[in-house]
Amino acid sequence: ISLFAVNVGVKRTIGGSLADGRPEGALIGTAVLNTLAGGTAGCGTTLIISRIYKGSWDVLAGINGFMAGQISVAAGVFYYYPGVAFCVGVIGGLSYLIWLQFSKIIIDDPLKSFAVHFGGGLWGIFSAPLMIRDDSLFYDLSYYRLQIVGWNAIGALVIILWTFVCFLLLFGLLRLLKVLNVPEDAARQGLDMHYHKKKATHLRVRDDGVSTIRRGADEEENIGRPKYDD
Repeated sequence: ISLFAVNVGVKRTIGGSLADGRPEGALIGTAVLNTLAGGTAGCGTTLIISRIYKGSWDVLAGINGFMAGQISVAAGVFYYYPGVAFCVGVIGGLSYLIWLQFSKIIIDDPLKSFAVHFGGGLWGIFSAPLMIRDDSLFYDLSYYRLQIVGWNAIGALVIILWTFVCFLLLFGLLRLLKVLNVPEDAARQGLDMHYHKKKATHLRVRDDGVSTIRRGADEEENIGRPKYDD
């Protein structure tokens, strides 16, 4: 829901008129519809592929795919045709899945937020100059439109480098001060019990470090082993 507010809220006003005489409210309606179309397409894409790959419906994949699709359409949310926004969302879902596989190699990211925001955002930077209504390479195959795509690519690279340097300094300092991770005993006990002395979920960590969640009176399901820094 927050992404609806973000995508629509950047307009800031709805009481004026557009250059063609239409009320600004019409643009808001387009943004809401495109956000819904992109999110729905991203959700459907990730759900179907997860179903094929895992043999079961993955709720987390669907939620993340929905957000990735919404993020993908953000750059041109006021100017896509709804059908085009749906296509952008499909590719946004695919981008999320691709970057998810990459993130598993280098990032401990249980919520998969890197793949959502980086995968959806990176594709969104390119989708706007490629596919927005009339003023894009899809509708005007010219050298000028190709240049705009190139400038967006350079902009994406600058953003990636800037973010990498900033976070390298931030997390490097946190690691140096030994506050990047909670103590291992606190992680095994659970931060809810460690800090608040109350259980937030039925999740527990066995002595061998494997996380389990209770499904019934005598049934537990393994959901993975946590990672800790040396």
